[in-house]
Amino acid sequence: MFVGIDFAPLPNRALNTAAADAMELLGFNDFEYVVVGNREVPYLNDLDIAIGRNQLASHLKLARGGCFWTALDAYLESRNIGEYVIRDKFRQFHFATPFFRMHASPAFVKTDVFIGEIGWMKALTSGAPKESRYKAIYRNLLLMSVFLELKWPAENGVGNEYFRYALNFRDGLRRRRFRQVHPSRQDGIPKRVTIHEEFITSDPNDIPRILFDGKSEWTDIDSFEKLYLLLGGDSFRYSSFLPAICQNFLMSLHKGKMRLPEKDIEWLSSGGQRSGYA
Repeated sequence: MFVGIDFAPLPNRALNTAAADAMELLGFNDFEYVVVGNREVPYLNDLDIAIGRNQLASHLKLARGGCFWTALDAYLESRNIGEYVIRDKFRQFHFATPFFRMHASPAFVKTDVFIGEIGWMKALTSGAPKESRYKAIYRNLLLMSVFLELKWPAENGVGNEYFRYALNFRDGLRRRRFRQVHPSRQDGIPKRVTIHEEFITSDPNDIPRILFDGKSEWTDIDSFEKLYLLLGGDSFRYSSFLPAICQNFLMSLHKGKMRLPEKDIEWLSSGGQRSGYA
């Protein structure tokens, strides 16, 4: 991807100018947008911009029943922005934005454009607060582990139906109803079928309200430390799932080759059997 392009770190002081230039290159001059990612570092390796899906669909003049991603591809091709990559699975695309360095030749910064609900992405895809010792990926992986493990039986369904949440980092939180299907003769593996999906929220403040005491806001869990502390406390409504959540998170840490202090690894390995983060 982007062979032959001279990418360089973007100085923080040039962040807002580069974002405005990127939007102009795309022809998105009138778009609402927000710069996400880790904005606090002196130099950025990527420029991350969140835009609204509905506004983009309107801009593309998407016909009823038309394919959003095909229309986006045709539009980007028409803009002559050079090489670009669309990753529809992750609801984003990438291209290169030029910027000028002091006393040096022009360079490019890799630009990632996220498509979804702006307010949601501003919270979930932004960097951790300055006071946090951990990158936002730690917070987000732990949050994903929580929602992956929560599961409860359907009230009025048969015994093999249950609910789970589906957390998406682009547009919100959903609740899905599944039915467990008997294993097939071919592989003997139980299957699950989605029988209903319901949109819950695109307000990031609803996440801690669902998980904890109903009074918290996103700023109460916007760092790994804050979320970890609350999960180990009395306000967590789903404490019976804590061992599974801890195990899921440990697997994510191992897969990503990410580290935590030994005392926290011990707490996670115990399934959350002592007080939370300190």
